[in-house]
Amino acid sequence: MPAADFARARRSMVTDHLRPGGVRNPRLLAALEAIPRERFVPSAQARLATVDRHVPLGGGRFLMDPLALARLMEEALRPPFSPTSSRVLDLGPGTGYSTALWAALASDVTALEEDPALAAATQTNLVRLRATHAQVVQGPLKDGWPSDGPYDVIFMNGGVEEVPSSFVPQLTEGGCLLTVVLRPTATVLLGEARRYERRNGALSFRGLFDLSVPELPGFALPARFSLEGGIG
Repeated sequence: MPAADFARARRSMVTDHLRPGGVRNPRLLAALEAIPRERFVPSAQARLATVDRHVPLGGGRFLMDPLALARLMEEALRPPFSPTSSRVLDLGPGTGYSTALWAALASDVTALEEDPALAAATQTNLVRLRATHAQVVQGPLKDGWPSDGPYDVIFMNGGVEEVPSSFVPQLTEGGCLLTVVLRPTATVLLGEARRYERRNGALSFRGLFDLSVPELPGFALPARFSLEGGIG
């Protein structure tokens, strides 16, 4: 597909899908229209880049659908977020699309990937887009990346069963963490989008809306032992 056709598809994604879906932040919408999402999906699926679906990246990982991603990101952009000073930890960006968006919205971005191939893809894509103030690091997602913290925003690209307490010191006081907490008994990966905030050294959260998103690895609750059913 020619570049002009992809540009029209992104414009249509914003005007026909994201705005009607409730996304209002003008800087976020501008970044979603400008950044070529088609470069972040497998080449065979480039035509599906702006469609309302999660795109498989292999190994059980996905790129979140545009509306789910945008709705979560918009919640992080509320005050006290500042485009000139806020620092972001982008957890599990896959091929780096969310990192590219954050690089257009925040002053400093760290992308953490645990899959070596995805980390390399993220690095390549960011270099191509000249996102010079975003860096890519590799390690377990569940550990975060405390050496560059604390962060004003921790953004989790997918659903989790729990948010580790080790993330608390990685947030600034008043900083926020955006994720979707999955319902373990659900037959589909439906969960509640939540905005966590660090206040007085502890995390509290506000439920936002229901959202169906892919699961991020490493955040499952420990198996529980039951006298009736053994380990469950």
